[in-house]
Amino acid sequence: MERSSSRKTGYKAALTHPAVNSAIGAGVAIVVSIALLMIASAMTLSGTIAEEHMKITSVACGALSVFAGSKVAAKRVSEKKLFVAVGAAVITFIVVFAIGRVISDQAASGGFALFSGTSSLGAGILAGLQRDKTKRRTKKR
Repeated sequence: MERSSSRKTGYKAALTHPAVNSAIGAGVAIVVSIALLMIASAMTLSGTIAEEHMKITSVACGALSVFAGSKVAAKRVSEKKLFVAVGAAVITFIVVFAIGRVISDQAASGGFALFSGTSSLGAGILAGLQRDKTKRRTKKR
């Protein structure tokens, strides 16, 4: 006779851990960020976006990508959505900041890094606070 247990074991338990979902959301955010930055650079080369606006364009691309990644992370869990979404935003910022520091000392320094970090955190909070659009059933009396 087998005992049924409500606890998940093995790889299914690992996939539902908040840290794993935050890391998956951060991965999605980085991929979306790369895609958006490629589109922005193509628009800059074609002359649609002026080079002077590239700094704010890169922050906007970062915030949009963090929002998308945090939203994916938050959708993967049923509880602690804000915690997981902010975790994805923080992981994304740390990875992008570290890559920027490896590439150039000036790439991720000063007020731009602070502005980029706060926009990432804000996007993560917004994604975590959004409610699902599922209809709640009420009891019929």
